[in-house]
Amino acid sequence: MEEKRYALKVFYLGTNYYGFQRQLDVPTIEGELMKAFKEESLINDNFKYTAASRTDRGAHAIGQTIAFTVTKMINLDRLNDKLPSDIILWAYSEVPLKFNARREAIYRHYKYVIRDPGINIHKAREALKKIIGVHNFKNLCYKANKTTIRRIFVANVNRTEDGFLLFDFYGASFARGLIRKTVSAVMDVGLDEMSLEEFEKLLDPTYVPPKGIMPAPAENLFLVDAFYQLPFEINYQAVKNIREILEKNIHKNALFRFILSEFEKNYLRLLEIKGTLNYNKL
Repeated sequence: MEEKRYALKVFYLGTNYYGFQRQLDVPTIEGELMKAFKEESLINDNFKYTAASRTDRGAHAIGQTIAFTVTKMINLDRLNDKLPSDIILWAYSEVPLKFNARREAIYRHYKYVIRDPGINIHKAREALKKIIGVHNFKNLCYKANKTTIRRIFVANVNRTEDGFLLFDFYGASFARGLIRKTVSAVMDVGLDEMSLEEFEKLLDPTYVPPKGIMPAPAENLFLVDAFYQLPFEINYQAVKNIREILEKNIHKNALFRFILSEFEKNYLRLLEIKGTLNYNKL
């Protein structure tokens, strides 16, 4: 078989892992994926692989996207049988051999869910408006050895009837720690522990805040989607498995209710895109 490259949609719950990226001697999402790929003889030590995002330890994902080149057919059912139950491959698309999952994502959408301690949501929204556009987020990232300039398309927060705050962030890409530190600072604004003027100063890379911004907990964060205009083939058994694992956990943690809701939207969006793209080819 000639070389083919595939993009795969990956769902995972990050609770039991030390983040997405491979590390020595600790379990990671990427590490588990690589083990399954090797067991299926899909890859060797020199395979060409990219991932849309590197989520932190404890964070989750619905639409993480990876891409790699193989010389045999992939079978998602067999791969999922070799993966832990909290990591599920649920859709795939054949892509050009030069496709890069990180560089070619049109946007990334992250969601952060937290109990509402009684913030002033209008002030929180005013703070979030200030990060929209292109900014240097040096003061809202972890120690950075690369550029911290990023473009944010949408940043907003909504309150649910049962007392949760839902933060949504859409951007071209996100520097490490950016969302969690932004949520923490915005919460301070909403609780009148930081003024809007102080918050805006954080967007000035020459400004040194008197105290650092502690990142909000990673376990409340999930990657909703890395979006591409691609016709993904959906594995319906995998979709069923994702629904089951989320429904089973809803009574333990309300977060899973929001993850399930976003997963259903993602699933329908992929169905719509596939139908539209197929129609346009007729």
